[in-house]
Amino acid sequence: MGNKRLKIVYTYDVFSSQKYGGISRYYFELIRRISPKMADIKILAGLYINEYFESLPETKGIKVSGLKYTGIIRKKINKIFQSIMLMGTDSETIIHQTFYYDPYIKIQGKVVVTVYDMISEIFPQYFPDGNNISLLKRRCCERADKVIAISHITKNDLVHFFDISPEKIVVIHLASSLHGNNASPSVRPFREPYLLFVGQRENYKNFEGLIEAFAASESLKKSFHIVCFGGEPLNSNENVLLKRLGVEDRVHNVRGSDELLCDYYRNAVAFICPSYYEGFGIPIIEAMELSCPVVCSNTGSIPEVAGDAAVYFDPSDTGSLQHALETTVFDKKLLDDLKKRGLERQSMFSWARCAEETLAVYNSLIHRHG
Repeated sequence: MGNKRLKIVYTYDVFSSQKYGGISRYYFELIRRISPKMADIKILAGLYINEYFESLPETKGIKVSGLKYTGIIRKKINKIFQSIMLMGTDSETIIHQTFYYDPYIKIQGKVVVTVYDMISEIFPQYFPDGNNISLLKRRCCERADKVIAISHITKNDLVHFFDISPEKIVVIHLASSLHGNNASPSVRPFREPYLLFVGQRENYKNFEGLIEAFAASESLKKSFHIVCFGGEPLNSNENVLLKRLGVEDRVHNVRGSDELLCDYYRNAVAFICPSYYEGFGIPIIEAMELSCPVVCSNTGSIPEVAGDAAVYFDPSDTGSLQHALETTVFDKKLLDDLKKRGLERQSMFSWARCAEETLAVYNSLIHRHG
């Protein structure tokens, strides 16, 4: 491999569209773990809105070229000046695209793209402009020298939907950024016993299925509340559903900091992930890290992440979901066992490992062609 430092460039895409969020968090966690001894890192941020950058320049050897700008024309301007941003790259440069864009610019370096999920291909009915994103994603994957998939299921879906060669795809798992498992249990954030749901609640997340299963169970309704952490406030459709099922006073939406989220994980009776599909499912790892028992769907990448440390159900079957909850949340021995297994399971996933495996992908491209 030699001692030659890699030249790595990260493109502006996700940083100009995401203030906070899973994808930009992934790059933040990855970039700050790559040693300056190993690589010369440049982030071609252009006009960006991302907040994680604030603490990146503290990491020696990372150059962020760009300007914080919230104006709506930033993406257009970035697109126009993309070729200027990429000047100075050569065949020995690794260009890691941070999201999908139309690859019309001739790039000299080796291109890497990360694919997070294939949800718009699997559930086109939920994505009115999904075809456009799907086309961009396909072009980016075809043009890339290597594709990183965040789970084996995502890799399989890439091969199935886009006919990408399996040899071109490397699976690298993500991790949790909460680092909260050693902190002592905090002030209880919610008085009554509750089940925890984390993140957005739209369509394929199957929040409606969870509410229907919960409302159908007298024992669950009587004993627990459901707390939804994050996402938008409960909308009018959701409120109508809650009212119709008679559980409007048992379901709550809260938002707040990572610290508060840790408190909610630590004090929940169980964490529920009822999604029809996930490309990875970071909240599963977060729950395990914070000793919160996991009850989750048996579809998509979820079993790949949760392994033997969860109770599973079929998300398309409300009865299956209800049964999984009823047989888990009242069984203290099972809950304790899930906590123990979860702590073991989550230790398999780390950002340090993610960074190491990503560096190996970069090195394979330069040294194979060099």
